Amino acid sequence: LNLMTRKVVDNSVEDIQPHEDHWLGQWACSLSVILFLIAFGLSGQMVPRCTAEQGMCTPGECTCPFPLMKRDLVTQDAQACSQCVEEFCPAVVEGDPACSTAACDCEDPSWPRIDVGTPEKPCMQCVHPHVDVTLRREGDNDCLDFGENRTCTVFRYNGAAMLDKTSNRSSCLTWSNGDWQLTQCQGTPDSSAKFTQRSNKEEALTKGTFCT
Repeated sequence: LNLMTRKVVDNSVEDIQPHEDHWLGQWACSLSVILFLIAFGLSGQMVPRCTAEQGMCTPGECTCPFPLMKRDLVTQDAQACSQCVEEFCPAVVEGDPACSTAACDCEDPSWPRIDVGTPEKPCMQCVHPHVDVTLRREGDNDCLDFGENRTCTVFRYNGAAMLDKTSNRSSCLTWSNGDWQLTQCQGTPDSSAKFTQRSNKEEALTKGTFCT
């Protein structure tokens, strides 16, 4: 009598394999999280935080935690450094009433910070510093001169208007009838009397140092 023997198949390996794949996936995910946390921690050590102390700054690259703002400064030996500040005061031209009652600093340290508030409620603003210049006509390069002596007129740029420095700040440079003229300054100069200072030498060479 010949009996058919039934082949027994060992499925233990097939049953275990899915469990091994699941375990390997969890292990890889955990390892990725650990590596991310390590890299994140190292990044904070590699890029230090800028100081927030008054009169101090951190040389080189540094960061400021939110909501502090980064203020770029220069040390006495001309080395770039940065400082964290709460906020920047409004940057205005002289006579502009905009100000901030919160603790603030000037983004540009060369601009004077002025309190235009009251002793009970200070309100700070950063005023564009005066720049005294002489101007030359484009093309003939002749100096702009006004008055009887016909010498180069010295203008004071206050961030918005060109004022005749010698006339006790009563005359503004304006474009009228196809030429530059000095006219009585208004409380707020209109668009024809507003000027913008170029930010770099290349721009000044192609577009002029100041423009309307």
